[in-house]
Amino acid sequence: MLTPGDDLSIIDRLRIGAADTNYVSYHPQGTARMGEVTDSDARVNGTDNLYVMDTSLFPTPVGVNTQVPVMGVATHMARKLAARMR
Repeated sequence: MLTPGDDLSIIDRLRIGAADTNYVSYHPQGTARMGEVTDSDARVNGTDNLYVMDTSLFPTPVGVNTQVPVMGVATHMARKLAARMR
């Protein structure tokens, strides 16, 4: 583990090229899985008015950028909720 100060100068001395590193971005997914934490309407089990409408509903993390899946899930669930509230 690097600490502030002289240890950080180690990074400057490393001979690393772009192909030598991996950059990863993590988006939490599957933390409120539908069927386990929520019902099929995205309502948190045991509550009346608490809903999850993002990739937390997914059963497992997806291997793609989450922008389109989260927009699809949120739109679908929001429309279902709006229809129930009419």
